Amino acid sequence: MLAGVPAHADWQKATNEHFVFYADMKPERLQQLADRLERFDAAMRLITQARETRPVTIYMVRNMDEVERLAGQHGVGGFYRGDAQEPLIVVPARTEEGLERFDFDEMSVLQHEYAHHMLLSNLDKFLPAWATEGMAEFFSTAAHNRDGTLVLGATPTIRGFDLMLGNRWTARELLMSETRRVPSNDIGQRYARGWLLVHYLLLSGERSGQYGAYIDALNAGTPTEAAATQVFGDLGDLESDMQRYLKRRNYRGLELGPDQLKDLKPVAVAPLAPGAAAIMPYRITSAIGVDQTTAGPLAAKAAPVAARYPDDPFVQRALAEMQYDAENLDETIAAADRAVAAEPGNVMAMVYHGRAVATRAKEQDSSELWREARSWFLRANRTDPNHPQPFISYYDSFGAAGEMPNESAKTGLRRALVLTPQDDSLHLRLAVLMLREGHLQDARKQLAPAAFDPHAGETNPARDAVRMIDEGASAEAILAEFGAKLDANEFADPPDEEDGEGA
Repeated sequence: MLAGVPAHADWQKATNEHFVFYADMKPERLQQLADRLERFDAAMRLITQARETRPVTIYMVRNMDEVERLAGQHGVGGFYRGDAQEPLIVVPARTEEGLERFDFDEMSVLQHEYAHHMLLSNLDKFLPAWATEGMAEFFSTAAHNRDGTLVLGATPTIRGFDLMLGNRWTARELLMSETRRVPSNDIGQRYARGWLLVHYLLLSGERSGQYGAYIDALNAGTPTEAAATQVFGDLGDLESDMQRYLKRRNYRGLELGPDQLKDLKPVAVAPLAPGAAAIMPYRITSAIGVDQTTAGPLAAKAAPVAARYPDDPFVQRALAEMQYDAENLDETIAAADRAVAAEPGNVMAMVYHGRAVATRAKEQDSSELWREARSWFLRANRTDPNHPQPFISYYDSFGAAGEMPNESAKTGLRRALVLTPQDDSLHLRLAVLMLREGHLQDARKQLAPAAFDPHAGETNPARDAVRMIDEGASAEAILAEFGAKLDANEFADPPDEEDGEGA
C-alpha cells in the first residue's frame, strides 16, 4: 500500500467538458465541489474571455501531507502541471487544521490551481511570475453564495503576514524578482505582493491599461526594468500608490450573479470501476512523475494489481506508462496492446506502444524500427487530431534518430503548442528550432516562459539564453553553449545531474 492511501477507498469521478475530477470521498461532496468549480470556470471565462481548452485532470488526495509527498517539496498546498500529455492539478481533500480561519480551505486551493490552468492554457503571451501567482491569488478567494452568486476580489487572508509585516518587497523588488532566484523564505512575497499589484492595477481605476501594457512590453522583448519604468513611470510612486491602496479597509470586488454565469456544463459523478479504483493510488504517483529510483518499484507494485483487470483499458494504459518509465519495454507494449484491444481509441496507449518501439530504435540505430514507432504516433494522431502528445512524440523521433524534422513534424509541433501553450517544454523545442533557423527574436519569445518560470532551478539555461540574445550573441553561439541543455526531446539521454522543480 502506498503512503497516504486509505485501505478502503471510495473513489469517485466527476466529469464534464472542462475537467476530469478524481476524489476519494462521498459522491454528494464531490458533486458539490465540482458544481462550484464549474461556476468558477464560467466566471473566469467571462472575465478573461478564455477559449475552450482541453480538460484538466484533477487529483484530490487525502491531505496536505500527501500533496507535499507527491510534489517532493515541503510547504506546498497544491500544484498545477501544464504537461501536454495530461495537464493536471493536485489538491488536498482537506487543509491543515486551523487554516480554515484564514479562508484557506480545499476550495481556495483548488481555485488557485485551476486559475493557473485557465490563465496559462489561454495565453499566447508569457506572464511574469508575480502576475501568474498574483492572478491566481486574485481568483482563489472567489466566494460562492447560496443563491449562485460568485464574488471575486476578496483579500487572501492567508497572505496577511506577507502583506502587512515580514520582509515586504517594494514595487521595484517585486517587478525585478523576475531577474533573480528568489529565496524560499521570500516566496510568500511573490504571492502576496503579486496579489496586491494585480488587484490595484485591475480594480482601482487609477492605472487603467497599465497591466496589459506591461505584459505586452515584456513580450515584445523589452528588458524587465525598462518595461517597468516605461509603463509605470517612477517605481517609487508606484510603491506609494500600492501602500496607500493596501491601507484601504474595503476593496472593490466583482459580483457575478447566476444570470451572468451562463452555459454551465453539467457535471456527472459516478464511482470508479473496480480496476480504476484499485490502480488509482499508483496512477496518481505515476502521473505526477517518477525518476530512475522510483519508477521500477512503482511498476513492480502496480503490476499485480493491474493483472487482476486485464480487460480494463484505464488500468492497462496506466500500467503501460509505469512499465515504460521503468524501462520494461516488452511489458509496456503488452499493456498498451491490451488497452487498445479493449478501447480502440485509447490514444495514450498507442503513444506508449510507439515510445517503447522508439526506445528500441534508438538503442539499435534501426531505421525500420523508427518507421514503426512513427506509425504508432501517426495512428494516435489520426484517432484524435486534437491531442498534442502524438505530434510531440512524432517530432521528437526525428531528433532522436539524428535526423532533421520534416515539414509535417514542424507543423505538428506548432499545432501541439497551440493545443497546450502552458507546456514550457514545447516552447523550448520550438525555440531550438527557431535558433537553428536563425530567428533569434522568435526564439526569445519561445524561451521567455521557461526563462521566467518562478519554479525553475538555480541553473536556468533558458534564462541564460535570453540574456545572450539580449546581449547580441549569434544563434550559433547560443546553440553551442545551451543547445544540449535546452533539448526537451523525450527520447534524449537523461543528464547526469538535474535540478529539481518545485511546485
